[in-house]
Amino acid sequence: MWKARRKFRLLFYILPTQLRDQVPRFQKALLLFAWSVRRLLGQTYSYDFAHVLRILPGSRAVNKTCIPLYGRDAVRALVLFEGCTPIDHLKPAFHHYVHYGDLTEEYSLLDILWMMGFERYNKHLKSHVRNPRCPNINMAKATSQTDTANYFTLLEEDMYELESEDYHRYGL
Repeated sequence: MWKARRKFRLLFYILPTQLRDQVPRFQKALLLFAWSVRRLLGQTYSYDFAHVLRILPGSRAVNKTCIPLYGRDAVRALVLFEGCTPIDHLKPAFHHYVHYGDLTEEYSLLDILWMMGFERYNKHLKSHVRNPRCPNINMAKATSQTDTANYFTLLEEDMYELESEDYHRYGL
């Protein structure tokens, strides 16, 4: 999960400033994209303004009247990306940002619903499956192999010395 956070921080905070004088068109698209998506992720308001909005101070919120504008900015930034990069350089996963504004308007802040931890664990579980036709059998075999290997590894290590004097002295 730390890799996803690092990529997120790189995309939204570091990369726009690092590309300042390098590639102006791409940097403009990146700034517009980062700014619009960061606004869709919510803003933290001051203590007084949070009381005016009737939200918990320190929590993030997004102005519902501005969500369509932020969504349009995100789509415009994606169009600008397509105009200044070769088409095969953009990942298909970038497409979900087209729907980000509409989904934010419908469901509120989307990072509450993110399942990065689950997706990472799911990827780990998929690595145990060798044959996609029988995933349950492969998972069971991989789990038993892993447990057996861990058991034999523990047997080889002298982690627990049952014959030492400390165990016999205290009646253990």
